[in-house]
Amino acid sequence: MTGWLRPAGHDDISALADILRAARAELHPGQAHHAGQCAHTLRRLIGDRMGAVWVAEARGAAVGVMVAQAGAGLWCPGVQADCVLRWVDPAQRGHWARPMQRAFEAWAREIGADVLTVSQTGREAEQFYRAAGYAPAERIYLKGV
Repeated sequence: MTGWLRPAGHDDISALADILRAARAELHPGQAHHAGQCAHTLRRLIGDRMGAVWVAEARGAAVGVMVAQAGAGLWCPGVQADCVLRWVDPAQRGHWARPMQRAFEAWAREIGADVLTVSQTGREAEQFYRAAGYAPAERIYLKGV
């Protein structure tokens, strides 16, 4: 693998805000990007045991991000860990899926999660998640108001 994945620190927030802007443009074209809210959310998750943010780096530059949070499961007992966003610059894709998934699952085990959720955004995501033992549970639709 070219590059590495590491937990984000507060000094990464500016670079991650730029990455989140690019992710929003690709995944939700036409929807507004709220830079201040993104920075606030990153700061909160980085400083919280039940939150996690990782930076994907290649050649010393941030090229991707993964964001997770955990809490009481709404529909299941115990702790539910949600990988809410995983995005890598299109020019750098191809080898990040497994390292990101391993990092998310290791973090979830560390905090004592009972159930894991991931969102599907890429063409190969369903096959990848099924092979990793995940089953589809629901589809979420998003609309800005």
